[in-house]
Amino acid sequence: MKVVAVVLTAGLVAACAHRIEPTAELSPPSKTDALQVPARVKSDELQFGNNPPDAFAPILTGPGPYPTQHEAFHALQRSDKYPGVSALKLFACAPGYIDEVTKRRRNIDAPVVHCATDLFKGGRKARVALNFYYHEEKWQLQDPGSAYTIPKWKLPDSNIQTKARRKDSY
Repeated sequence: MKVVAVVLTAGLVAACAHRIEPTAELSPPSKTDALQVPARVKSDELQFGNNPPDAFAPILTGPGPYPTQHEAFHALQRSDKYPGVSALKLFACAPGYIDEVTKRRRNIDAPVVHCATDLFKGGRKARVALNFYYHEEKWQLQDPGSAYTIPKWKLPDSNIQTKARRKDSY
C-alpha cells in the first residue's frame, strides 16, 4: 500500500513539475508553422516542440501531429474568432475533429486535432473545444460552435434549494 502511495505521489509531482503558462505574444503570427509530431504520447511526460520551451498540450491521447502552444495561439490570431482574447493554453488534444452539427468526434486521415483550450480575456478564463487543422503550411482554427462561457460549475445554480434543517436532527 505504501509503494502505491509513493508511486502516485511521484507521478503527481512529475506531472506538476512542468507548469505551462498561457501563451500570449505581441508579435504577429508566423507565416508558416512546422508540422511537428511529439516523440512519445505519454500522459505523465510533457513533450516539447522544435523550439523549447514551446510545448504541446500536457495531455495527448493519440499519435500524430499536434500544434504547440504558440502555434495554436498564432492560429487564433489568424482567425476572426474570439476577438480580445489575450492568451490561450491548450489543455488536452486528441486526433480528429468535433463535428459542428452533431458535436461528436470524427476521425479523419489528416493533420486535424481537437483540443480543450483555455482562453484568457481580461481577467476571465473560459474552456472551449476548438478544432485545429494544418492547411497551407500553418495551423488553422475552426470553431465547432462552442460558446465562450464561464464553466457551469462556477455559476450559481438557481435550481438548488436549501432545505430547512429539522431542529431535532444532528
